[in-house]
Amino acid sequence: TAPIVRRIVMMTSAALFAAIAVVRHPQAVLRPGSTSTSLALSAASPTASAVALKSELLAAIDSHQPQETVKQLTVQLSETQAIEDVDVPRLLLGDWRTLFSTLKMGNAKSVPLKMLSFGVMPSRPVFVGDWYNRVSEQQYTLMPQVRSSEQGVSAGLALTGWCGFDAAPGRCSVQFESVGLVPAIEGGTTDQNSEAVVRELLEGSKLEESGPQRPASIFRWLNAHKTFIDITYIDDDIRIHTGKSGEVYVLERLPASDGIPFMLP
Repeated sequence: TAPIVRRIVMMTSAALFAAIAVVRHPQAVLRPGSTSTSLALSAASPTASAVALKSELLAAIDSHQPQETVKQLTVQLSETQAIEDVDVPRLLLGDWRTLFSTLKMGNAKSVPLKMLSFGVMPSRPVFVGDWYNRVSEQQYTLMPQVRSSEQGVSAGLALTGWCGFDAAPGRCSVQFESVGLVPAIEGGTTDQNSEAVVRELLEGSKLEESGPQRPASIFRWLNAHKTFIDITYIDDDIRIHTGKSGEVYVLERLPASDGIPFMLP
């Protein structure tokens, strides 16, 4: 309940700020093709109807409503925003965590690490937790949290590559170029228990040299096909996108003070 209340308060405040900004600056109307940051901020600020739909969507996700119910809410929320009028490249920057996905990886609780890593990592079964995403200038990192046991300590599987925007509104192309298995970060330093998980999952593989300044990790180059995501809604709090496979995702933006809890490449 507390996370839902916190999100609703944040979204209501954003909507009120947007309304005040429009009253003070009525000329700040976004036009197609505009590159003004201030105008893009107006477009990204959620309307009252968007705020209501966002709170309904987040509540549906938190209460584990049926998948079709959540999908319908993503469609309705996306319809409140003209994505071609939004500065998507700027808003996409930052750290994200997946709240909802229609992606299914079969009925088994565990999946092969090899399948998650484009065939690069060993074929060890892993349990997948949260999915994280970092977007910086022309770089896209997708990181599922993986464990060797269902309730065990986790490591991060970092899929990293180039990203850029095509002519299609809201479409971000991604070309994954490397994959790495990395430990968690705890208090600014690597978690030794997480390092042990990295070693366990990569037993028999060649690890990079480890030490105080170089924790146990492994990175390999990829030869993956180019993919993309179509962003249908984005603001300062959440984003909705559809992958190349047609799967739908809802992600929340992580505060800068938190960030992704794993050592990134």
